[in-house]
Amino acid sequence: MSLSTSQAGAGVRLFALQQVQSLFARSCAYRIRFQSVQDERVSLEFPCDAEGHVELDALDEHARADYLFARAVVGGEFRRPAVVAIAVDAR
Repeated sequence: MSLSTSQAGAGVRLFALQQVQSLFARSCAYRIRFQSVQDERVSLEFPCDAEGHVELDALDEHARADYLFARAVVGGEFRRPAVVAIAVDAR
């Protein structure tokens, strides 16, 4: 079975895209940000994965309480959270 030129080109582009995504994932960390409804200068941020999952056991007691509070008051005191990629120095 042989691939047509367009199929082969699509495979190369997909491979390149996967390589870029892999490099991006290794050079980034993620944080979930809860932005205050009242004051744009106020937000709460916590480490998470690319999908916004927070490892509760990794948070200290204070951060865990803040995270649970922020989740409980989304729509009131805080906007819906956003996952933000943070560049990591990969030297």
